[in-house]
Amino acid sequence: MAAAPQASEGAVLEAAELQDTGAHEMLLPDALDAEQGRERKHTLTTSQQYFRVSYIGLCFLLLFVAYGTAQNFLTTLFPTAGYVSMFLIYAGFAIGSVLAGPLMPYLSIVRWIVVSALAYAFFVATINFDILPLFLFASFQLGLFAGPLWLNEGMYVVYVAQAGPAPMGTLTSIFLSLFSSSLAVGCIIVILILTLGMPEASVMIILSILGAVACVLMLFIPTPPRPAAAPDSSPGFIATVRSMATTVREIPAFVHVYAVQQGFNQAVSLAIMPTLISSDLEKISAVFLAYSISGTLASMGWGLLFDARGYRALLLAHAAIGVAVFAIIIAFAQIDVLWWWFIIPGVICGAFDQGNQNMATIVITEHLDRIAEVTLCVYRVIYSVAVASSSLLALYLPYYVISSTCIVLLGVAVTLFLRYLTAHPDIGQHAHRLTKKQPVTTSDNEHDEAGGDHLDEETGDRMAGAADKPGPHVDVESTL
Repeated sequence: MAAAPQASEGAVLEAAELQDTGAHEMLLPDALDAEQGRERKHTLTTSQQYFRVSYIGLCFLLLFVAYGTAQNFLTTLFPTAGYVSMFLIYAGFAIGSVLAGPLMPYLSIVRWIVVSALAYAFFVATINFDILPLFLFASFQLGLFAGPLWLNEGMYVVYVAQAGPAPMGTLTSIFLSLFSSSLAVGCIIVILILTLGMPEASVMIILSILGAVACVLMLFIPTPPRPAAAPDSSPGFIATVRSMATTVREIPAFVHVYAVQQGFNQAVSLAIMPTLISSDLEKISAVFLAYSISGTLASMGWGLLFDARGYRALLLAHAAIGVAVFAIIIAFAQIDVLWWWFIIPGVICGAFDQGNQNMATIVITEHLDRIAEVTLCVYRVIYSVAVASSSLLALYLPYYVISSTCIVLLGVAVTLFLRYLTAHPDIGQHAHRLTKKQPVTTSDNEHDEAGGDHLDEETGDRMAGAADKPGPHVDVESTL
């Protein structure tokens, strides 16, 4: 997934990513790649590694309880300015994603995290004031700092992993487990506040306090051990843009369409759906609580489906759920159902959004690994521009037009992906090769007579001689 100003998104990453969540898909610098192959002296114990990653995960949990929860209410609290805010946030994120690398050497990792977190906390605080220019400025500066925040968070976990015996996967899981619970925790807090009879205005005040507390705690994030081979500088802005422009031509078309589709879907999830549910923050929080729980559970389900059945099953299941959720949202809005009916599309949408992130992550890190770092940056930029543009369009077009556009984009992406799998059958069978591990049955003589490589017609497994010819790079250990 792409890393995003908030990861829902999942995601991730967007991240994102990256919701994003997505910062962990950043590849190590070349100097660190070489370092991976050599035995290094550990400077941290396993418990010290776990503490550092857990601490930064707790900080991000509090920060995104504040920001992620507040973002769910933007278009409800500000019927027009909320959409403009979404546009500015993701327009800023598109720029920040490109600037993050070139700007990294100017501050330490921890300082970048603190400064970027202050941008998030400032945005949440401005919601309490009826000053529109300040609110819109805070939206744009948040987007700008989202890129540095996720880049430096990812590098922090990478450096901690390099400094001790704990595996990278375990450390990443600890961080993501804490971070991904932020939306659910935020929704529960809002429901409790309003159930106790406190005014809605108190919700944003409490969220602002939580954002400030997160920033204070981030001041005490332990400095990450810096590997001896870590670079002292990053590529400049011009070099970054040139690298992205060159890489765009190498990225399959379906990846670009998926990024656009995910962006439009984000606008439906975060900007349009809350306005269809209710003007009551408690009811909106109940739907997004279901959304969050569904996304967390679906993350494992998508991975298991890919491991068991491969790309085609993952692709078709994800497309079917996507069509269903957009159709249900359109239908429920047309017949004006009770608010709690939207828990159904909330649950489905949570699973679909998580599938978007999983799909992007798997494709980019597994089959575009040579250009993965730049591809992730390109993906975040396209995704951010799509969220920004669809948020503005939602101001002028009916909700069913944006939702229908999501269905069309999903159909185009699926069609292009299926054509790509047909043209690259080896990739289509990738998951089966890695999970089944069927023994090679072709004898040496048969291999010689066949002239080397071929695929088994039933399973698609590469038979004897696969190593004799160059093919797509697959890192089996990291995949499994």
